[in-house]
Amino acid sequence: MLTLFYKQSTSIRYISRPSLRGRGRGRGRLVVDGLLLVCYWFVVDRFSFIFIMTLDMLGCIVGLIYIYQEYKASIWLWLTGIIMPVIYMFVYYEAGLYADFGMQIYYTLAAIYGFLYWKFGRKKGAEEIPITHYPRQLILPSLLVFLLLWAALYIILIKFTNSTVPVLDSFGNALSFIGLWALAKKYIEQWWIWIVVDIELAGLYVYKEIPFTAGLYAFYAVIAVAGYFKWKRSLPQPLRKEGSANREGPPLTPPKEGDA
Repeated sequence: MLTLFYKQSTSIRYISRPSLRGRGRGRGRLVVDGLLLVCYWFVVDRFSFIFIMTLDMLGCIVGLIYIYQEYKASIWLWLTGIIMPVIYMFVYYEAGLYADFGMQIYYTLAAIYGFLYWKFGRKKGAEEIPITHYPRQLILPSLLVFLLLWAALYIILIKFTNSTVPVLDSFGNALSFIGLWALAKKYIEQWWIWIVVDIELAGLYVYKEIPFTAGLYAFYAVIAVAGYFKWKRSLPQPLRKEGSANREGPPLTPPKEGDA
């Protein structure tokens, strides 16, 4: 973003001088102008690189705080989730990941919703929103929403941007949309969604040369596995036994009197 702006403004000033050069300006002045232009571009490019790498590292630190809070099922993860998208807007735009860039707006709004839902959505007398399973009746609608989002984001990327990774960029963000909603609802299966997202995006960020964020998402995938088992231990007792009860079959009922 910064590189593009400075390069364009520099080019405009440089191109606007032909009339002056044509009035007797020597070849030496032209060489000096050229050297200054090259130096200016070099400095701006270097500044842009340092700026983006700094934001990448800062986003990585904030992301580590976020994943720790998510692991602990802390409500404060949503406030961290408001800060992180602001940082990554610049990183993703500069890397040409336009779907990631646009999704930061959704992440910010989802973080506000998640905080309010966890804070005020609990039942009367309950200290917090309980961890539950993903409702089976929502699996098919969620899959359809994911496919529609993936297709819509892909079309937007190929029609209106110069993205070089439209399939992968749209896939990760469409699935993240479902994952963040499932996190807001505190469904334990949201961890499995994030495992897929984190692995896919880690590979994408390596390809786009965003090393710190790539490492962060690879670490996310590991934490997501641990987070699943941490949340599983926090499930209410009836829900924790629900899976094993279904595998073992219906409970046996004692025989009634007279049955022999």
